[in-house]
Amino acid sequence: MRDRLLLLALLAVVCVGLVDGSKEGRRFIDSTFSRIKDALSAIGGPHANISGFETAIGNSHPAGGYSASDDPLAAGDDARALSAELHGLPSIDQLPPIVPGTTGRVSDTYVIGPHKPHVAWNLALPLLDLKIGAIGVDDTVYISGREFLGAVRDGNILWRYKISEASDRPTLDDDGRVWFMGYEDAGMYYLNSKGEGGFLNGRHADQPSSAQCIQTHRIGPSGMESHRALQAFGHEVPLDYTCAQIAVRPDDMAYVATDAPDIRAVTRAGSVAWILQTPCAPQRLLAGPSERVLFFCQDNSIHYIENGTMRWVYPGDGEIQLVGIMDREGTTYFVDRASVDPLTQRSRGHPATHIHALSSTGQMLWTIETRDFFASSIEFDAKGRLYLTGRRGMGERLVCISD
Repeated sequence: MRDRLLLLALLAVVCVGLVDGSKEGRRFIDSTFSRIKDALSAIGGPHANISGFETAIGNSHPAGGYSASDDPLAAGDDARALSAELHGLPSIDQLPPIVPGTTGRVSDTYVIGPHKPHVAWNLALPLLDLKIGAIGVDDTVYISGREFLGAVRDGNILWRYKISEASDRPTLDDDGRVWFMGYEDAGMYYLNSKGEGGFLNGRHADQPSSAQCIQTHRIGPSGMESHRALQAFGHEVPLDYTCAQIAVRPDDMAYVATDAPDIRAVTRAGSVAWILQTPCAPQRLLAGPSERVLFFCQDNSIHYIENGTMRWVYPGDGEIQLVGIMDREGTTYFVDRASVDPLTQRSRGHPATHIHALSSTGQMLWTIETRDFFASSIEFDAKGRLYLTGRRGMGERLVCISD
């Protein structure tokens, strides 16, 4: 009976595919194959015999379901250069030279991300805790991991060093040099895009503009009193509710979400530009250019604010894994993860990871699906290409997505 049911289901799906011969039609067929297979497994129990499912369609693998051969991140360029022993950085007594063509910084204020995406390259790295520290105007991607610092351009490793554990991700200065401080070091590491430089003892750099919430307690006329405030751009802004989330644009605004619940925009002068009540206590907050801010609720719904006005709400498809980044047009690039199939309501053996592009009008522009990928950082380069790091299997990946 199961075999007949399976055959009828396959014939129905193929008929639909024959009517619609487009790529979308084929994706529908493949996705439905995968879901029928999961559903029949559920009916027949965990030991149901469904081994003939793939052979029924000539050994083809479903593109809409999970198939390693169709996964854009399944295969990667192996970074064999990392198999060599890593060397530490020397001590230096002056800053490394400035490399022509590397001065300045990349800003998402001027960048438009990919709209017709493909995976340009996908680098597999045998590292732990890989993150993108910074990207230079010459498209050099500075990456850091556990006891590792390196530079990559166009999928090629330019240089790599063994370092003591960094206190934070590497940062670029206006001269195109990358710097960071180690926990146990009384100075800074400085390198240029050629990998020239080292540890400069006694040198310290100012941290980029940031914001933080503070809460203190003191005894007042009525007993113990709490003082809450947001510190941003050198100013202290009093808060009457507990601070929950902060997002900052160093050249623009600081946004603070409170448990009122609401979101407040604070200018560089320390004044409150606007306050907007929200339908939930924001779980994640993302600041974009031109007074755009986006936040996520506990139900994974996405809410988009522009100039203090709520513009739209988009229902979530899965657990938010990486809040993401917003480009000049207000398009938000983020990552979520779906561990349950929406049709069968069964847990997926390979949870689906989705890399999304959501427009400033609330339209989903594109989605790339992969499996078993746990994203950890995301950045643009000067050309608008999108870079992600994340764990897959026993190693890490650095992925470039381009038009």
